[in-house]
Amino acid sequence: MVPYHKLPLGQRWLLKLRQQQEGELLPVATAEDDTYRHWGFRVYRTSYEPSSNQTWEDIIKQMRESVGEAIATLLEAEDDDPDVLKLSELFHLDVQSDAATLDGLDFDQIRQVHQSAANLDGTLCTKGVFLVADRDVFEDNDNTPIKCVQGNYMATDYDSAERYFGWMKMTTQSVADLWFQLEFRSGGLDEFAPQTIDGMHLEIWEGAD
Repeated sequence: MVPYHKLPLGQRWLLKLRQQQEGELLPVATAEDDTYRHWGFRVYRTSYEPSSNQTWEDIIKQMRESVGEAIATLLEAEDDDPDVLKLSELFHLDVQSDAATLDGLDFDQIRQVHQSAANLDGTLCTKGVFLVADRDVFEDNDNTPIKCVQGNYMATDYDSAERYFGWMKMTTQSVADLWFQLEFRSGGLDEFAPQTIDGMHLEIWEGAD
């Protein structure tokens, strides 16, 4: 059997998505197997002005449509590569847009909502990160970035000199790269989020260099 670290990146990614049983990974699946779990993020909408409805739809569409090309770039493969196609098929956005429960919530309030969703543990993203479209996102007509939030962020865990406050702005085209960085390349969002300047989030993350 080929050692895990010597497998092609696409196979390692798929292996990571295998359903687990008693803490052990099952053998490598074939493309026809249905034992893979989905990967992606839960995304919350917290602003519901009527004028934002089309922008919200565009944000979700952009994230979904960007995944195939982004995966191919990460794997250095063609768009029709079997691993690219399978990973694209397994991508999922768990869209939360209930105005009655989410309208106007701040990050700490959404963290409480997110942490209470026990069914998310170890599923879409094992690092507890989620996405948010709030009023700022909808009002940024030039970029329409999405916000990426660390679910377990506590300000007391960080030195203010680090200029990291538990979230970052990112492009909608970077969602696959975000998941890849979190699950394969880093310990958490704080390791690669752009630093703030005078407390302001001026830089939009566009993926890893």
